[in-house]
Amino acid sequence: MMALFPNDRLYQKSHEWAVIKGATATVGISDFAQEELNDIVYVELPEVGDEFDQGEAFAVVESVKAASDIYSPIAGEIVEYNLQAGQSLRVDPGHVALFDPTVDFGLTRVQGVKNIIFSGEGLFLANLTGPGRVWLQSMPLPNLAARLAQYLPKSS
Repeated sequence: MMALFPNDRLYQKSHEWAVIKGATATVGISDFAQEELNDIVYVELPEVGDEFDQGEAFAVVESVKAASDIYSPIAGEIVEYNLQAGQSLRVDPGHVALFDPTVDFGLTRVQGVKNIIFSGEGLFLANLTGPGRVWLQSMPLPNLAARLAQYLPKSS
C-alpha cells in the first residue's frame, strides 16, 4: 500500500506538491485532489521556459466534473535550510515556499508596538521547527510592491 503522503514530496495546503532535485522542481497534485476531481480527461501544461510566481495558476486539470487550476508552490530565488531537531527559524510567512512534513509550522505574533510598526514584518512571523528541510523564497513581487508603496509620494 502506498503512503498517504510520500515523504519525498513537499505539500501545500491547496494540495499541490513539489519534489526538488538540484535546480529542478517537479510539481503535482495530491491523491486526495485527484480523487476529488474523479475521472481526469485532460491536462493543460505550461510551455517550456515559462516562469511563474508563487500562487499563480500554471496548469489546468479537467475532469468529467470540473476544470481546476494548479498553482505554482514556489517562485523567485529559493534558499534551502536543513533544520536540526528542535532548531527553529522565524521568517515572514510570505517567504515560506515549502517544507518537509516533519517540520512543525506555526505563526507567532510579533511582540511590542515598535516591532509591529517599524519591523516591516507585520503582526505575525512563521515559526518553523525541525527536524527537516525548509525552502524559503525571495519576497514575492506583490509583497515587495506593498512594502515599497508606503514610501511613495501620495498623489493629490
